[in-house]
Amino acid sequence: MVEFESRGLGDIRTKLRAELGHVVREEGSVVAGAGDGDVAEAGVEKVRMDAGVGIDEDAFGGEALGTVAGESINPLFIPAMLRCAFAASVNLDNPWRLSDEEKEKNRAVDQERIQKEIKSELAWLAAPDSEPAWPEFPIHKIRPRDHGKHRNRDYAAEAAEYDSVKLRVDYHRAALWLKQVRPFDPGKQLWLRALLNAYAEWTRQANGFGEEKEDQYDGQPDGWNEVYFDLAAKCVFGLSEDALNQSLQDLFGGLPDESFCDCLPLYLKSADKAFFENNSLSVEQLLQIRAFLMNQLRGTRVFGWNKDRDEASAEMHLAHALGTLCFNDHYGFYPSKCYLPPSFILRTDPFLPLLENFVGQYRSPFLATMYVNFMEVAPRAEQLPFIVGCTEKWLERFPESNRFWIEMGFGGRICSILITIFQASPEALGAEGMRSRIDKILTQLVGLGVGQAHEMEMLLYQSQR
Repeated sequence: MVEFESRGLGDIRTKLRAELGHVVREEGSVVAGAGDGDVAEAGVEKVRMDAGVGIDEDAFGGEALGTVAGESINPLFIPAMLRCAFAASVNLDNPWRLSDEEKEKNRAVDQERIQKEIKSELAWLAAPDSEPAWPEFPIHKIRPRDHGKHRNRDYAAEAAEYDSVKLRVDYHRAALWLKQVRPFDPGKQLWLRALLNAYAEWTRQANGFGEEKEDQYDGQPDGWNEVYFDLAAKCVFGLSEDALNQSLQDLFGGLPDESFCDCLPLYLKSADKAFFENNSLSVEQLLQIRAFLMNQLRGTRVFGWNKDRDEASAEMHLAHALGTLCFNDHYGFYPSKCYLPPSFILRTDPFLPLLENFVGQYRSPFLATMYVNFMEVAPRAEQLPFIVGCTEKWLERFPESNRFWIEMGFGGRICSILITIFQASPEALGAEGMRSRIDKILTQLVGLGVGQAHEMEMLLYQSQR
């Protein structure tokens, strides 16, 4: 947990010790006041340690998904503490030319701002009738990576801003605090949606909303994004179709390609967890989310540049986004891997038509790797139309490519999947039209020299004897 700090949050120790002892409850009884220990420290530890119990080692990387907000803490205490922490995450940035006297004067004004926030929270906890607003974060702008392309810069304005006294948000510190609410249930902690709304515009601006889409930028608030987009996906439950569409548009619309590709996996992986692990999202909601993100990604310049590549790689930011759309983790130098366990594959059937349509527009070896990773987890007869449809699209794209089918191993891997399905459900290949499609695929692959295709043909032949 982030330490209490001398500037602002340090005062919460003293004030909460004396004045908040009656709001932090433990096992149904009131925690003692200052004479029996540091109530503020204990309270913050309760937020971190006891607010959620029952941590699960889940299939998505061992993160805690089963934790919930504890009943033993006054629910008003947590948002109050977060608002104080966020207020203290906004730092005064004095220009270096300022005299020591002026700097000290500015620091006093800044301390007064933080003290005002603390007093308003204490008043609300004592009489919770009018909840304080969430502290404002000063706008954080990303920087173009290639300054030479931006020749219309206003250097005089930049110099004036550099010499001015301003506030900056330490979004790393704010993210560490926000991370503590990850275990909480948005259905019980309704203030989480208010938090998301309060920082939606700041998050958009910090990720480059409205900037040139194809340019590259530095300075995105990565630590904040990781927690914010994770929380945004968890708060989707209960939204109507129109409300969810608006939420997605607000989160991703107008972002530069690079920022969009970076934020997509953070949100979608969390949405997948909410659906598969927590059952808090409906099939319709996850379908809507995945369809929206696929459509947005298709509209990016980086997608158009990479979709027809013959390489087993893709642009770094796009690669991570594509991996998550295919239920894969992709971490650069490490081999990609499907993050769904076999027990969850049954629930992916509604998403197969969406995936099949998507692969028709991005038929590169890179995406094929992600698809086959997914297909291999738990092959089932119900997946056969999807597997056959994808294979037909790859054969259209690489009809005579030994490199794709033999060297990269796609021919052998796909035939092994078909063999697994045939051995478990031989009747599935006899469905109307399916046998002729599979025969055509096998004929092409045998002609290319795929040994497993010949093995599959022999199994089909023997089954008819």
